[in-house]
Formats: sequence, structure tokens, C-alpha cells
Amino acid sequence: MICKFCNNPVYTAAAGITDPPMCHQHLDLAIFISFLMEQDEPVTIKAVQDLVVKAKERDKYIALTVENVPELMAGAHANQ
Repeated sequence: MICKFCNNPVYTAAAGITDPPMCHQHLDLAIFISFLMEQDEPVTIKAVQDLVVKAKERDKYIALTVENVPELMAGAHANQ
């Protein structure tokens, strides 16, 4: 199975999440965007990048990188 938003292997199926199937990077992106929305913060590339930096300080398993945020946000729903 491949990610709904790109051609990378699905990461979410291992956790029982199959709709939508997402790769590790798109899952991280979705979580960060959801966090910003819940905080009533604007969802911007910079805001997501700032969260990535903070998250990577605490969790080495964050697949999303600061450099990939603009590209993934631009095409996050390209395959829908």
C-alpha cells in the first residue's frame, strides 16, 4: 500500500489507521497541522517548521524535516 498523498510506503497501517493511508512524513505533517488548528494558530509553513524543530529536540523518530515542510504542504493533498 502507498501513501494517499505521495508514492511512499504506508506507515499508518501498522497502527491500524488505514483511512487515509499515510507515510511517516505525511502523518507527522497531519499531526502538526492538527495541533496548530486546535491551538487556533495559523497554519503556515513557518509554524509547522518551528514545531518540527521543537519535536525533533524531544523525539528522534520524527520523519518530517524542516526542509521538506514547504514541499509537503504544497502537495499534501495532491493525490486526492
